Amino acid sequence: MLLLDNENYKLYHNSSGSQICMITFSGFGADEQRNDRFFMDDTAKKLDFEIFGIVAKYNCWYLNVGIDEIIDLVRKKIDRTKTLIMYGVSMGAFAALKYSKFIHPNYILAFAPQFSLDIKERNYVPSFYDQFYQKYMEGMNITEQDVKGIPYIFYDPDTQHEDGSNFELIKKNVPSVVGIKVFYTGHMVVSHLKGTKNFLEIVNFLHNRERLNGIIQSIRKNNKENIINILSRSVENKPYLTYKALIAKKSLLSRASYCLVENIEFRDKMIKGLLEREKGKEVIFLLRDLLLEKGLHYDNKNRIENYFCIYTANQDFLFFSVEKNCFFSAPADKSLCNIVLYCKTDNEFLFRNVYGDTKIDIQLSIEKQNDIFYAMKAKGKYCSVQPSGRVEWNRVSIAGWEKFIFVPLNK
Repeated sequence: MLLLDNENYKLYHNSSGSQICMITFSGFGADEQRNDRFFMDDTAKKLDFEIFGIVAKYNCWYLNVGIDEIIDLVRKKIDRTKTLIMYGVSMGAFAALKYSKFIHPNYILAFAPQFSLDIKERNYVPSFYDQFYQKYMEGMNITEQDVKGIPYIFYDPDTQHEDGSNFELIKKNVPSVVGIKVFYTGHMVVSHLKGTKNFLEIVNFLHNRERLNGIIQSIRKNNKENIINILSRSVENKPYLTYKALIAKKSLLSRASYCLVENIEFRDKMIKGLLEREKGKEVIFLLRDLLLEKGLHYDNKNRIENYFCIYTANQDFLFFSVEKNCFFSAPADKSLCNIVLYCKTDNEFLFRNVYGDTKIDIQLSIEKQNDIFYAMKAKGKYCSVQPSGRVEWNRVSIAGWEKFIFVPLNK
């Protein structure tokens, strides 16, 4: 329900008989600036929490005119017999801390807040957010007098971004702040802790700082985004260990494995690293069990054992376009092409579509290069896949672009 809509802000309210009442502030560049929603609306409704959702229409750090009107209305409507939680991310986290002096909540959950956009208050240390500074933000820093309640700040201490330094500046001004480090998450810490069940567990242990920290670390470690982040960092230098983590139960259940393998850059690094270490079987598993669509598997066991898909140096499978009567790798629109299958027993190539399998009218010979790579030859010339995805049948010798991995459909 929309309670108030002024020039710079909107205030929403979801009533509930719950003993939990949340006051949320939308973040920097949030989707809520462009729709009729507010931060945490879905989660609060699922948990049946009362919630006041404050949305800034612009990236003004809740400092532009009109915020007093919003805060005053919240103060009048909140039930102080409930547990009050102020909650925000980035710009919204700054506001949750800054305006707690008016609400006097029990707890503040601030995810990666900024200390100030006034460069003078940061000892002239540059910030990404300097570009959003406005004159009315002068002297905006968070002070001890601003903060009431038990304030938690969740942040990634990685020095590649400024969240750690922002925390230290806030901590210097507000010694009561409790910092919880959430590693490998980047600025969007909250995206690594999302989930209705996870949030309820966090809320239930806000009174126990040590237990809360343990819960946060456990959620982070099992989170899909976190797994993707860690394995993306490790794949280049530790491809085999990354592969082992990729096929671990936690990675598979979170679907992180499938998301990573669909990323061409990650897949390229992984396959090259495994091949350098002579891990051909692992490459086959990666391509067949994580990348191939389930629809390619046959019900007939004998047919499974005789069919292969063909993986190219362009980091995708070989496809065939009926309309253009030609082969492609990594086509822009795969819905217009059909994946190519090789039948070993009949030594023929086929493509599959909704009508079944259709033979491709081409006479090919297959030349084994080693335990993993093959070359394909037609009319005395080798098949070569170009970086653009175009397939040419005009090579007289074999190099990297003329080598293919035949991926068996059987396990």
